[in-house]
Amino acid sequence: MSELEKFLQEMKQKYGEEVIVKTNADNHIKYGHLPAPLKEFYSVYESAEFPFGRIDPLETAGKRLAAEAPLCGGQWFCFGADRYFSFWLCSYEADGEGLWITPWDHEAEEEIECVYRDLVEFLRDMEEEYAQYLDGNK
Repeated sequence: MSELEKFLQEMKQKYGEEVIVKTNADNHIKYGHLPAPLKEFYSVYESAEFPFGRIDPLETAGKRLAAEAPLCGGQWFCFGADRYFSFWLCSYEADGEGLWITPWDHEAEEEIECVYRDLVEFLRDMEEEYAQYLDGNK
């Protein structure tokens, strides 16, 4: 079982019906030019919904790429978003430190920088932030 499969199973056990993972019916990647860290997910799954955000179907991600200014330049692939204000971005090439993925607040005027090496590391951190938010609002 891959780290991604373990993570998805863990989230389903923790959050139950709040986690919805749709399997890719075609069971293959529909778009050839996809950032490396996302290929495993999209080769098996179509989308995923978590209490802390979502991974969009490729069709939705493609439409967003065409609409958002920083995304249409070809460096970033927007694969999802949190429930508040950030898009989830993956670079088509790793930076000098081997980082690929970052959350991006579309209202911030800061340069976009990668923070995470892989999808599971990123999702674990997003889930941890969500859990801390819940703990702080008890």
